[in-house]
Amino acid sequence: MNPMYTINAMGFSFRYFLPPSRVLPFLFGALVILGSAAPLAAADQSLLLKLREGRQAWNAMRSQSGPEHPDLSGADLKGRKLMEYDLHGAVLRGADLSQTNLSGADLKGAVLDSVTAVSSILSSANLQGARLNGADLASAVLDGADCTGAVLVRADLRLSDCTGAVFHGADLKEVHFREAQLNGADLGNADIRAAYFWRANTDRMRLQGASVSETTVLDSGSYATARWAVAHGALFIADIPAPPPARTAVAPGVSAGETAAPAASSSAAVPLVGAQSVRPEKAPRKGIVNLWQRTGPLNAPYDAIQYESLKKNVTRWNRMRRTESPVAINLREADFAGKNLFGADLRGADLSAAGMRLTDLGDADLRGADLRGADLRGATLAGADLGGADLCGANLWRANMSRTRLSGARVSGATVLDSGKKATPGWAEKHDARYIAD
Repeated sequence: MNPMYTINAMGFSFRYFLPPSRVLPFLFGALVILGSAAPLAAADQSLLLKLREGRQAWNAMRSQSGPEHPDLSGADLKGRKLMEYDLHGAVLRGADLSQTNLSGADLKGAVLDSVTAVSSILSSANLQGARLNGADLASAVLDGADCTGAVLVRADLRLSDCTGAVFHGADLKEVHFREAQLNGADLGNADIRAAYFWRANTDRMRLQGASVSETTVLDSGSYATARWAVAHGALFIADIPAPPPARTAVAPGVSAGETAAPAASSSAAVPLVGAQSVRPEKAPRKGIVNLWQRTGPLNAPYDAIQYESLKKNVTRWNRMRRTESPVAINLREADFAGKNLFGADLRGADLSAAGMRLTDLGDADLRGADLRGADLRGATLAGADLGGADLCGANLWRANMSRTRLSGARVSGATVLDSGKKATPGWAEKHDARYIAD
């Protein structure tokens, strides 16, 4: 029988029976996750009180002797009415701004990294030079917003309304603009390498001087090319392959202080999963312990912590992939049969031979994923992006593939299609996929 090991950390006691060969990798993974669970810096309570006094009182404080960079990190401002508030230079890192009305607000130079601003209203807001790395702005309204020179690396702007917004000179690497309204938006001189525009409304969108690469996904679902760039007045920059992320036996590791976003040139680069920032007051003990309750075998070929994290909470998984450092995703042979993975970010993931029969992968991002030999029978792939994925030997019989993107996906004679037939060169050409001879 394998010996039992006990980990005491953060007030919790974890007990595991592990074979000796797995002890060091497991402990390393535990340290990564527990070490990353430091709480966000708390917002200044006096500033929160002043904020509640209304716009006039707040703006008067800012114009007189107020702090140059008011700290509202991690503040819960969900649903608040902050129209025309003076928040220039404010630190709102990790704040909850969901459904908050910030129309006309001055957020020039503000730090909004990792904020949750789903369905927020930022119409005509001043976001010049603001930092929004990894921000969740899904379904937000930014019509007429001025984001000149802003940094939005890996921000999520799917389904957002950016009509007439100005992103001139902004850093938009890996920004998710799927199905966003960008009509009349100005992206001149912006960096849109590896940005994602599938199904976005780009009518009259200006791109003069913007930087694009072969990893930029256009509104049509195709990848940007040098010819396309010339036709739109953009600059085509060849991607420089980034070094592959290190693989670990149990959990991904990241050195202290490593917060820089990955180069946009690496479309397969994926952010750290298995570690997250959690405020203790909002993290019940049971939730933390459950993260470590492995349901699979100890000798499973997949990363147990990544597996449990994805299965437990797709929204949190996606947030981690936006905000943390890149690492390889190993879900090889993992069993997700019948699970709900709708909208999951699985870019570049190793899902070879994974069991995903009847799994809901609608709107999932599977670009560049390794799905060789995966069981996808009856799975929902409606609206999913399989661009560049490897489907050789995968079984897609009776899968729902309506609106599924397959540009550059690899198929072979061993790939079973949703119709039950085997993939052919003709089918691959029709769907913009690549046929690989067995």
